[in-house]
Amino acid sequence: MSDQEKSAWVRELAPVASPLSLMFHVTEHKKGSHGLAELIRQEAFARVVSRVQSPLFHIWQRPATVLLGGRERALPFLQKGKDHLRAVGYETVVRPFGGLAVPLDRGVLNLTYMTPRDVPIETAFRAMAELLCELLSPLSIEVGEVPQAYCPGRYDLHIGGVKVAGLAQRRLRGVVQVSAALNVTPASVSRAALIRSFYQHATTGREAWVPHVSDDAVGDLLSFGCAAASSSERLITHIKHGLARYWTLRAVIEPTHDEQEDALRRLSP
Repeated sequence: MSDQEKSAWVRELAPVASPLSLMFHVTEHKKGSHGLAELIRQEAFARVVSRVQSPLFHIWQRPATVLLGGRERALPFLQKGKDHLRAVGYETVVRPFGGLAVPLDRGVLNLTYMTPRDVPIETAFRAMAELLCELLSPLSIEVGEVPQAYCPGRYDLHIGGVKVAGLAQRRLRGVVQVSAALNVTPASVSRAALIRSFYQHATTGREAWVPHVSDDAVGDLLSFGCAAASSSERLITHIKHGLARYWTLRAVIEPTHDEQEDALRRLSP
């Protein structure tokens, strides 16, 4: 896809959400917090977006956690798979977004764009994908499914067939949320091998929908020479500066007590 076409998608995203300003927030991980903590905070932010009718770009991280999709709760040996992950130091959390198992660690950035407008599903996915391609240029990132990656989807971001990010979408209370799990730096434990081992323990091997995850299908930005990806902190700064080319960034409006409690009730197991 040409630079001109990419820019066109970025321009389409701005008026769909807001041509003027964008709330921007980075949630700092609190050591010892429950695996749902960052997701609950994001859930509360969605209520803020609905209340104030302003879009938000939210960034957060979570160490040593596997986010499971709703479909995986029905795996025949789910507890065995979760016990295996726990034994190698990974917590498990069921996320509210669609998709399948995704590993998180300190080298993964979770990026969520929220808008109070009724954006069509394809428009929201494509706009977010192309915005990220724009922010991460000059890397030659393409959009399309990587079948042998974990959580494969039509809006995978890949470099030469190696997945570096996946997108998911959710709609709640009039707010459209598009999220990306972006692999920034390598992990101490192979992300592909981790998810492959989870499925080996949690399935019979006959579930057709479970992806056959290959190590060669998953990578990270730093391994492809992205200078801004030398650390998550540096990439956050890079993304913030990139967003500022299209929006006036402002601090997030904090959720009210009722909004926080509502988010807690919805996501607590």
